[in-house]
Amino acid sequence: MIQTKRLTLSRWQMFWHFSVVPFILIMPIMSAIAIFQIEVSGSYGGARTTQKHFNLGWPWLIAASVFAVIQYRRLSLKKVAVSLTAEEFKQSIKEVGTKLNWRMECLTSDLIIANTGFSWASWGERITIIRDKDFLLINSICDPDNRPSIASWGRNRKNIKALLTAINQPY
Repeated sequence: MIQTKRLTLSRWQMFWHFSVVPFILIMPIMSAIAIFQIEVSGSYGGARTTQKHFNLGWPWLIAASVFAVIQYRRLSLKKVAVSLTAEEFKQSIKEVGTKLNWRMECLTSDLIIANTGFSWASWGERITIIRDKDFLLINSICDPDNRPSIASWGRNRKNIKALLTAINQPY
């Protein structure tokens, strides 16, 4: 993850992370099937024309593309230039984790993976923090082990901001 500066997810987590995209594609696929029936097989019995089906489907393709890009960008790790010892790093994480009710999955001197629980705003978030000599790589996304979520209602930003405040870095 340090080389790519991207969060690594399992196949199943990747499936859930991007699952909103195929869901949005249902409408253009159905429009494409109807267009095929009209233009190729001639077996379509509906009242809509090819143009109406096309006009119905293409906006959903744009929406699916936008969501695919958004979900892809959410996997990026934010690089923060800071030099922390292993002890300072762990202490800062413990402070923030206690304050925001993080459950630590992995807590080493160079890697933190924490989760938040369900709240009114989301199904939970996964916070990943990697420490290197002169920088931290930080990411907070909707928990890929839970139900897919399109929005965290600011909780991902809050997680990162709280961490940066604890290590005295501007957001």
